[in-house]
Amino acid sequence: MRDGRGEGFDSSAAFVFPNGSKRVPDASWVSNERLLSLPYRERRKFLKVVPEFVIEIKSPTDRYSKLQEKMNEYIENGVELGWLIHPDLQEVKVYTQAEVVTHNAIQKLRGTGPVKGFQLDLRPIWEGLRYGRVSS
Repeated sequence: MRDGRGEGFDSSAAFVFPNGSKRVPDASWVSNERLLSLPYRERRKFLKVVPEFVIEIKSPTDRYSKLQEKMNEYIENGVELGWLIHPDLQEVKVYTQAEVVTHNAIQKLRGTGPVKGFQLDLRPIWEGLRYGRVSS
């Protein structure tokens, strides 16, 4: 968002994918180009656009296998980059059209492709678990 190339969304944004499914990622990013390709009225509803970037964070009630299926569905529908964060394992799976790469106990994630330049510091997530609190 900072560089003005697109818009970031939290889990209150729903997207309608080409396969007809409605998905609500924990966080997502859509380029201005994709957003502006929608008529104004369409931008005020469930967005019928595929975000270029999504993040899912496993919560205690989520089934990890279901989240992995969800990430594969994102990629199959045109998401370019996805991060699946498993706080309890301190694991991040990075999904792209080409591959899935698993990182363990890394401190920072660096965006590529559509979100090149974006960085996510994972230390507050890992530390929040260690001390029984979530860092902001």
